[in-house]
Amino acid sequence: MKKVLTLLSAVLYSFSSMAASMPDIGEVAPDYLGRGNDGTVVRVSEQQGKIMVVTFWASWCPPCLKELPLLEGLQTTVGTEQLKVVAVNYREDKKQYRRIKNKLKALTFTLTSDSNGKIGRKYGVDGIPHMVLIDHEGNIANRWVGYGEGNIQQVVDVMNELLAKQLADRES
Repeated sequence: MKKVLTLLSAVLYSFSSMAASMPDIGEVAPDYLGRGNDGTVVRVSEQQGKIMVVTFWASWCPPCLKELPLLEGLQTTVGTEQLKVVAVNYREDKKQYRRIKNKLKALTFTLTSDSNGKIGRKYGVDGIPHMVLIDHEGNIANRWVGYGEGNIQQVVDVMNELLAKQLADRES
């Protein structure tokens, strides 16, 4: 019985330490997002002043593939001077990532790879799609796990609030 309790204790501790490492809304977003389309390192800190959408996705995930064109449209509508979309390919091998990246080359947002899941762990990813909205100061503004048509309006509403705050901060 003692062995079972010790094991249970260890499992619960690992879950609680995992949750503790995931930044909460309002906290600074983990900086490193991988290497972009051109091979350069993509960092949240280099996008200060812009709002960021970071989504974790995989090619085998139909909801993820449905979300990507919507994010492309969002970045196109808002403009890259105010919004940066980064789509992090989550836990797929490099060969598969290169194949899918080639198929998505018409999209203008930034694609990165997280084949070992290290970036995703820092964001608390345990299911995909996993979208994180980062404000213009580099703090996590909101997050959504999964995909649903109902989420779209919520994302747009939060995005509009962030854009208004971004504009107000620029004018002050």
